[in-house]
Amino acid sequence: MIEILSFPDELMDTGLISNYPPHQKSENIEAQFYKYVLKNNNIQTNLKYIPIQWTNYLVRNNKYGNSKLQNIVDEKIKDLSCNFFTIVQYDGGPLIDINNCLVFTCGGMFDTNIFDNTSYLALPLLSDNHKTKIKKNKKYKASFIGRNTHPIRTDLVKQLGNENGYIINNSEDMSITKKNEKNFKSIMQDSYFSLCPRGYGPNSFRLYESFNLNTVPVYISDKFHLPFQEIIDWDKLCVLVKPNEIYQIPKKLDNILNTNKYDEMLNYGKFCYENYFSYDFTIKYILNFISKDN
Repeated sequence: MIEILSFPDELMDTGLISNYPPHQKSENIEAQFYKYVLKNNNIQTNLKYIPIQWTNYLVRNNKYGNSKLQNIVDEKIKDLSCNFFTIVQYDGGPLIDINNCLVFTCGGMFDTNIFDNTSYLALPLLSDNHKTKIKKNKKYKASFIGRNTHPIRTDLVKQLGNENGYIINNSEDMSITKKNEKNFKSIMQDSYFSLCPRGYGPNSFRLYESFNLNTVPVYISDKFHLPFQEIIDWDKLCVLVKPNEIYQIPKKLDNILNTNKYDEMLNYGKFCYENYFSYDFTIKYILNFISKDN
């Protein structure tokens, strides 16, 4: 059985604190994994589970209060002969130091110290399914509707903002409302490609929403966060673009559209979304991975 460490109630709130994306009604992967293990704790592993609900705590405290969080965790894991694991959706990781720990991260570890005895593994950044309408004949070649949260998004506007068949709206003050969410969804469904530039973190809900909304994502980042690489061929799943390659996007997308490759990518995206990019599969993936540590 997995040994589950106990923590104060303020670190264990599994409720839906922030409904982002706006259509999100379910609890995040941290909460879903914790509740699953409470009911189905039959996995043998040498790793002890740190079940802190990192995202809810950090959102509620606006990323602050980390010294208190650090002290609580340090007190719980004083025995460094033990090994631990935890699941974090929050961009940048848990934001505190955790020794002897395997971190399953949805948003990267760029704001967290990584020591020689710290390891991490990428998970998908999941949200609830959208209700969709399949459109074969679409209005737009590629689109991006979002907020200006990273210089890569600024460069995207500069280089492709006037490209024929492209809709790019990179707003400084776009509020997260149901109206804007409806517009985002409508335009993405009507696009052959969804432009998915990284934001504050290297990952994006938009990347996985693209598969759900029947479009091929163009993932633009200086660092790619690609989960399940041992079972997924990401080069067949989406278009991977580095920041210095943004100007090449129109040519890349035209080449894909002018061959059978577009339908192949679309179908592979649907297959991966239905089989791998779900809370159920992600929980089973984590459990399978930690069971190997016996």
